Amino acid sequence: MKVTCENVNCNVEALVNAKIGVDGAGTISGIIVHSGADAEYTGDKPIQKLVLGDPNTTIGATFTGSANIENVTVNDTNGSITLKSKGTIGNLILPPGMDPKSLFPNPGDLNNVAEIGGVRTASYCSLNPSDSSCRTPAPPVSVPTPSVTDVTYSVGIDPETSAIHVNFVVTFQNASKLYYVIVNDAGVPNADAVKDGNAAGTIDSGSIDVTDSTNQEIPLTFENGYEYTIYVVAENGGRLSDVYGQNFVPMISS
Repeated sequence: MKVTCENVNCNVEALVNAKIGVDGAGTISGIIVHSGADAEYTGDKPIQKLVLGDPNTTIGATFTGSANIENVTVNDTNGSITLKSKGTIGNLILPPGMDPKSLFPNPGDLNNVAEIGGVRTASYCSLNPSDSSCRTPAPPVSVPTPSVTDVTYSVGIDPETSAIHVNFVVTFQNASKLYYVIVNDAGVPNADAVKDGNAAGTIDSGSIDVTDSTNQEIPLTFENGYEYTIYVVAENGGRLSDVYGQNFVPMISS
């Protein structure tokens, strides 16, 4: 049987062996080749969709043609497609477990399939390395985990103002920034609370860009005699360290 499409967006359903052509302004929207049928496409205009075989059958359905086919859905696991010259498939949908190699009597035709199940094929990408969808994404950059390993302090007094200065030295690893809170009689905050400066009992907070690879000074001023705790977290690439706490009393012995 011979079928010629003369209309725009023509749909053809092949229940028996058929030759399908296109005349004039005619275009092919879809072709359905039922199991047991053999369809040969003699035109060269693109086909939007090809359905090969009936669901859950193994009778076999055959399509031959050299057109560019946007989407192919295979239902019959014994179906076959011969693309001939210049034939291509945009996206191929196969039944579960079907090997795409078994679909093509000519093994080279598999190289003309751009996607299988929406995933670019290796053969297509080897022939089209400039296609952006084929480029392997760069591996994620590994960000070392920051840590605070020690906090020490020394106390001094300004002879002119009698203000008490406490100089903290924070020892850390893999950090670009430090955050701290000073609290009075409160529980241990989490890292986000230290970074945001809103830990319970906070009387002072701040952040500082580190200028040394392992140690950073934090100078602060306090009133005499009270006991406080400083909590510090280090940050690197958006990652926060565990919270490190150090109790201290800003007091000068007389």
